[in-house]
Amino acid sequence: MGRRWWLGFVWVGAIVSARPATAADAPDESGIRRAERLERVNDEQLAAFEKKVAASPDDFEAVGELGRAYLSRKAFDEAIVLLEAFQTRHRDNLAAHLALASAYNRARRLDAAEAVLIAALEQTTKTASVRFVLADTYLAQEKPDEAIAELKLALREAPTFFEARFKLGNFLALTGQFTQAVDAYRRAIKLRDDVVDVHYNLGSAMMRLRRWAGAAAAHRRVIELQPEMTEAHINLGDALVRQRRFTPARKAYERAIELDASLGVAHHRLALIHYHFRKFDDAWAAVETCRKIGYEIDPRFVDALEQARKAAAAAENTPP
Repeated sequence: MGRRWWLGFVWVGAIVSARPATAADAPDESGIRRAERLERVNDEQLAAFEKKVAASPDDFEAVGELGRAYLSRKAFDEAIVLLEAFQTRHRDNLAAHLALASAYNRARRLDAAEAVLIAALEQTTKTASVRFVLADTYLAQEKPDEAIAELKLALREAPTFFEARFKLGNFLALTGQFTQAVDAYRRAIKLRDDVVDVHYNLGSAMMRLRRWAGAAAAHRRVIELQPEMTEAHINLGDALVRQRRFTPARKAYERAIELDASLGVAHHRLALIHYHFRKFDDAWAAVETCRKIGYEIDPRFVDALEQARKAAAAAENTPP
């Protein structure tokens, strides 16, 4: 009776971005959740970084720290002036090129970032790290094919470059190439099995491909690594529902609610589970919870549930 209500399931997770080798190497990527952001430094910390650079203006570690501090506060101009000056004095420092290009990327000065990175490619034979950042620039310029090509070139040079493997999977997924994305994520996992976001994105790509068992396995691994990630519990429940494994799916949703009782999507999923098992009062209680927390439910489901409750009540009151 309630089967059709499962057809509209959309999993909670979005593809998350690759965790960069260093924070300065990763611009914000439009449309995907960041796995790692620069933590905003306070005034006291900023003053300490500035003092350190004033004492050692040619110490790239100090300059890089201050540059990241500026970027964390969205002080893009200050970061760029600092890094441009350092790069001018140290043309042979590849890390300086990458830091400056990353700052340009964050400031959305993409042509400037591209120019710095193309120049860096001409100055070094070890290009993987340059191509890693250039891929971000191309993606921000809405040139995903070029971005993917740069990551593949980086991996040809450095096959064990974990961050590039992960980012390749993300870029492939963002362009709808989910089968290839799954392969990239699996290759990344062979390099490192302990990064939550890779397993999470693998599960999300598997769900896009309707490979429910694989998606469930990936989200179980996410939960092993980060037990309190509510999205993973919900995604696991959704994958189990698609396999018609309703009892373990219910447990997954209930665990998500234990972690965060304000999750309307989890209460909604639980209402559907109760509906499937003909526990209409429990389903109604879940619907009421959704209403209290402001989570919108398809009115067609609410109507069907009301009719089912009335029919069940009438059947109970009908004499044998």
